[in-house]
Amino acid sequence: MSGHWKRLGRFTIVATLALAAASCSSDDDKGATTTASSTTTAAPSESTSAASTVDTTVASSTAASTDTTADAPSGETLQVVYIPKDTSNAYFNPILEGMQQEAAGLNMEVTEVGPASAEASSQIEFIDAAIQQGVDAIAISPNDPETVVPSLKRAMEAGITVIAVNSDMNPEGRQIAILPVDFSKMSDFLLKLTTDVTGGAGDFAILSATVNAPDQSAWIDGVNEALDAGKAPDLKLVDTVFGDDDADKSASETEALLTSYPDLKAILAPTAAGLPAVAQVLSNSSQKGKVQVTGLALPNSMKSFVEDGTVKEFGLWDPKTEGVVAAHLIAGLIDGSITAKAGSFDVPGLGSREINADTQVIADEFLVFDADNIADFDF
Repeated sequence: MSGHWKRLGRFTIVATLALAAASCSSDDDKGATTTASSTTTAAPSESTSAASTVDTTVASSTAASTDTTADAPSGETLQVVYIPKDTSNAYFNPILEGMQQEAAGLNMEVTEVGPASAEASSQIEFIDAAIQQGVDAIAISPNDPETVVPSLKRAMEAGITVIAVNSDMNPEGRQIAILPVDFSKMSDFLLKLTTDVTGGAGDFAILSATVNAPDQSAWIDGVNEALDAGKAPDLKLVDTVFGDDDADKSASETEALLTSYPDLKAILAPTAAGLPAVAQVLSNSSQKGKVQVTGLALPNSMKSFVEDGTVKEFGLWDPKTEGVVAAHLIAGLIDGSITAKAGSFDVPGLGSREINADTQVIADEFLVFDADNIADFDF
């Protein structure tokens, strides 16, 4: 694709993509986040925890946020489109915020467009629109590891830089993927959360996102493998259900689990949209305190449930860090200072980030939120 064609396209890109976003996006606020330091403590021994090989990072806000903005490069403003899994899920707001925080310093403009729901094919029309408009880069949190690949391959053939953010996909569809944490440790981390809130014994169920969600599917497989290997011998997974990252469906599935399994000790929801819905049901249920709730979610969405005793602890990471890393990665790929192969690059204010042999970048560490620290966080 010629630079002239791209320049012509930029006059209409913001208007065209904004119209697409208006038809699909929600009115969720983009909340401010705090990038926090962390203190690391060794996980309990295998006799008391399934995550004996994983460090648990307890969230702390003792360090102030660091300005990671770099000096702007010369030349035209880079046009970047971020396509989240869906625009109704507040989890993705801090990723966009991190990218936009860095944008001015990198001579970059970041626009978010995306579907209102997380179906496997729902992102394709937004990829195709970005190709037509000749953007410089697409950052995408893919809903499916394969469905979006043909469209993203066309984008790269047109000279557009493509990275995956928060989830990976078939590598043929992107140059580099940014993962929030080391997902190879995620299943043990989730099982450790469940062990912590149940005391390591009893029946539990999982409420996941969609059936095709690549992240959650892999994590749940890992939890099952860990259970089969005897890492938590007194825990029993009795069911896995799917809330489709929809609050109403997640609530309905939670109510069904409570009815179907009267001896249930916990519900694990490794989805930022699903966990608050589970907690909402339990907070108004006679089984509050009897059935524990844990998983992954933004701390702002869970504060009231921690404060009222519905939730003892849950985990996540700071999604804003992914956005900060993404902005610098895109700029480096475009100017040639970063290549899509194993190596490292610097992110001002965050330090060095490694690109591994699978062309993946780990952005951050796990965080655990509980009654002692949740009030310290705002994202």
